[in-house]
Amino acid sequence: MDKEYIELFKLIEEVSSKQEAQKMRGLNDYNMVNVVRKASHEVGMHSNVIYSLINPNGLHYQNDLFLNLFIEEVLNIRLNDFGRILEVNVEEQTNKNRRIDFTIKSENYFIGIEMKVNAGDLRNQISHYDEYLLEEADTQKVLMYYLTKDGKDAPLRSKGSVFIEKISFQEHILNWLDICQNEVKNITNLNVALEDYKNIVKKITDKYRGNVVSIEEELIKSKKYLKTVLLIDSKIETIKGRTLYSFFEELSEVLKNESLKYSIDKIKDITTDLNDEGRKVSLNKCINLYKKARNKPKFFGKIFDCSFNNNLYFSVELHVGYLYYGLIKLDDFNLIALTDDDRKLFKGISSVKDTRYVKKVTNTLLNDNILFFEKSDLQDEIMKFIHQIKESQNRMLHSPKEKLTI
Repeated sequence: MDKEYIELFKLIEEVSSKQEAQKMRGLNDYNMVNVVRKASHEVGMHSNVIYSLINPNGLHYQNDLFLNLFIEEVLNIRLNDFGRILEVNVEEQTNKNRRIDFTIKSENYFIGIEMKVNAGDLRNQISHYDEYLLEEADTQKVLMYYLTKDGKDAPLRSKGSVFIEKISFQEHILNWLDICQNEVKNITNLNVALEDYKNIVKKITDKYRGNVVSIEEELIKSKKYLKTVLLIDSKIETIKGRTLYSFFEELSEVLKNESLKYSIDKIKDITTDLNDEGRKVSLNKCINLYKKARNKPKFFGKIFDCSFNNNLYFSVELHVGYLYYGLIKLDDFNLIALTDDDRKLFKGISSVKDTRYVKKVTNTLLNDNILFFEKSDLQDEIMKFIHQIKESQNRMLHSPKEKLTI
């Protein structure tokens, strides 16, 4: 093996060990807020959190501390100029039944803030908000702010001729949260809450790095390792395909050998005897499965003769990216539908269409059941399944009314 590959694999092992050590010491990327809502959820996440902070009557019990910092750091208005606060609202309804994300009203200003994380703008959305606030205001100055991940401008069809102040999560909101955190650094629960929300903002702005060291960051630090990774990436489709094909080859060998251990008649791989070429596994099909192509193979695998009654056979097949095992019925090596009597036999396995009983296993190669099949739980599970089918069918010969339970 080339020296570059050896060094790369050594680095990955070292980083993986470091990750486990950090986790053992308590470092993690758990975020309670993110568990409740997706990071990109505008109303459920960002509207609620920001309003909970700028609301002077919020449960943070800091009065107008966070609001004042928001006015200065995000809106960029001096507190003395802003004047006495009259209202702070979230989702304020307009006279056309639209809702402004945030409004902050004072003696001197009526502020409207429209927030966009991923959603698009409606026609005349901002121009209508501006018009509404102008009608509501007496002598106050009306300003419209447009809050996005990176401070982009609002589309013309939304803002019309209205001037907007562009603000961003990645700069203004993160800076504001940092300052808020510094002000309440001795209040543990507020610090934790602010830190959690900061991490969510970093996620939507692609600035989040996590607390646990990542393999990606370590690799990017070194051009030498990065070159090797990119070289491997260019061959990854073939590597994945060969790995999957090796699993199917190992499957045949293991089932043949393990049949003796479970006192089962010799299990025979009959895949090559099938009349349907599309169902037969091949190296090319396994590789093409991972290529970015339209006509990917959707259904292939291995079929085994386990000496079951009623023309039933054991199958392990890949269907639209998922690996399944189960039972199918063949007549002269052609797939046929299960009969009503067949369907009465089986319980505990999900049925797919009318031609097979199957159990879903996995949709990833990163699975010990695939990579190390011979010593895996899946191997034991499959052999027990085959053994139970045999035993139950034998019992049914003597007691026809008995149902097969798996």
